[in-house]
Amino acid sequence: MNDFVKEKGKPPEDGRPGASAGAEATTTNRKRRWRVVAIVTLLAAGVASSFASPHPDGLERVAEDHGFLDQAKEPSWSAWIPDYELPGVPSPWLRVGLAGLIGAALLFGVLYGLGRPLASGRREAAAAGEQDDRRSP
Repeated sequence: MNDFVKEKGKPPEDGRPGASAGAEATTTNRKRRWRVVAIVTLLAAGVASSFASPHPDGLERVAEDHGFLDQAKEPSWSAWIPDYELPGVPSPWLRVGLAGLIGAALLFGVLYGLGRPLASGRREAAAAGEQDDRRSP
């Protein structure tokens, strides 16, 4: 049996009894693992972001050290979350924590959106390879 999860209700292709139950258990374990990773990531983003340094970042620090920070121009666009704080939230701790959560969620969405097509292409290639293996004597 391959490592890919079979559709529920369909018998396993290899005909082994209980092969479908193993695939369902694997699916459940994977889902649980992803949920735990997501919760830990969101907690880390929300809590750890409040401990971020209040000092300027690298480029801003160099501009400050060399005396040309005051020559900076305003950007032509408005930042979604300026200074890593969510505007309009009264609590400073909550402003930073929510900004961290939103940043982590956006990053996950972008990576998921990019990774999903790549993973499905890999699955299709692996499935095609298995079909070739079954045909050969």
